[in-house]
Amino acid sequence: MKIITVNNYEDFSSDFPVSQDILPPLTEKDFNLSGLDSKIKSRLFQLLISHKNAFTRSTVELSAAATEHHRISQQHDYPIKCPIYKIPFNLRNEFRRQIADLEKAGIISKSNSQYNTPALFVKQRQKWRFFESSNLRDYC
Repeated sequence: MKIITVNNYEDFSSDFPVSQDILPPLTEKDFNLSGLDSKIKSRLFQLLISHKNAFTRSTVELSAAATEHHRISQQHDYPIKCPIYKIPFNLRNEFRRQIADLEKAGIISKSNSQYNTPALFVKQRQKWRFFESSNLRDYC
């Protein structure tokens, strides 16, 4: 089995290849600085580059947050189960590719938990993405 390292995260290769490799360093073209005069544009770009670790152009560049272990306090002992939504057949390969990207980046991992929550897949500007959980209230 081949071991792949992404952002210091090692994992065994999966059936679905990661869509992108780590991208080259950020440049001025990666930020929309139009409408600014050249002096402000230069200073802002220097500021952005000095904090380049806060930006990413792909999921693969992300990695798991290692600052604190995630804990959920419960008010009962039974697992929370939400309805499962089917992924349309024509989107399954894209869905699996994005899941593989998130696994490779160390953002998610496989689980056998009794708890579940749906993965919502929505179209955003010419491509399909997972729905931002920050925009979703718990409707389970």
